[in-house]
Amino acid sequence: MTLLETSGYIDLTGCEDIELLPSQVAHQRYRKKLNLHFRKLKELPSNIGELSALEELVIECSRLETLPPSIGDLRNLKSLQVMGCPELEELTSDIGELSALEELVIE
Repeated sequence: MTLLETSGYIDLTGCEDIELLPSQVAHQRYRKKLNLHFRKLKELPSNIGELSALEELVIECSRLETLPPSIGDLRNLKSLQVMGCPELEELTSDIGELSALEELVIE
């Protein structure tokens, strides 16, 4: 896996088999959009809620089992899409804290 971080940009190209997402992802406070497409990822970093400017989050991880409670801290999140996650049996109640949420897609 190669992790390239420059100017608030993390390139995880070619890392579809990643099992643990680096916590540095949550250090990009000004990121507005985040797409996570990983086959083996089981959990998101517990500090994902630190992405204070995030407006759109797309999660497509076939082995994802849980969403961290800090997801409720994404106060600017307008769109949350969770797709292709058969291992995810329930959503955290913290999603109810997403006051700016306009679109919720669960497949």
